[in-house]
Amino acid sequence: RLILTNFSFFTIPQDVSNTLAYTNLTAFLNLLNQANLTNFVDNLHRITIFVPNNAALASLSTTNITSGQILSLVYRHIVPDFLGYLPALKNGLTLTTLANTTITITVINGIYYANGVKIIDPDILTDNGVINVVDGVRNSHEVIIFKHSTYSL
Repeated sequence: RLILTNFSFFTIPQDVSNTLAYTNLTAFLNLLNQANLTNFVDNLHRITIFVPNNAALASLSTTNITSGQILSLVYRHIVPDFLGYLPALKNGLTLTTLANTTITITVINGIYYANGVKIIDPDILTDNGVINVVDGVRNSHEVIIFKHSTYSL
């Protein structure tokens, strides 16, 4: 559904799973589906998801990954009870994820980072919150994994 607003169209926000499909963030959507988390995430309220882009998730070894490991990985990227649009993401802000880990926001020269991972596509609206696309993955060892390099926090 589209709404015409002052000579442009506004798409009514959809649930997380449809938004991930529409924005081609299929690797994260596949993780949700593999762990049977799609309905759960679609029905959370007031959430911020730091979704790794497809290239970042492709750098992970997902062979022999269990649904529990996927659950942990997904939960490390979801912040409940916080709408993390860029104006709300302030330098030094610390957020707690569903996995009870923290994400610290850093702003350097107007570029936003979540635990050192660059936010490359911010403020994608969903019907229950916001998605910020990042170019790295937080794994269970608190290591940020990039396509070509890694560093520990």
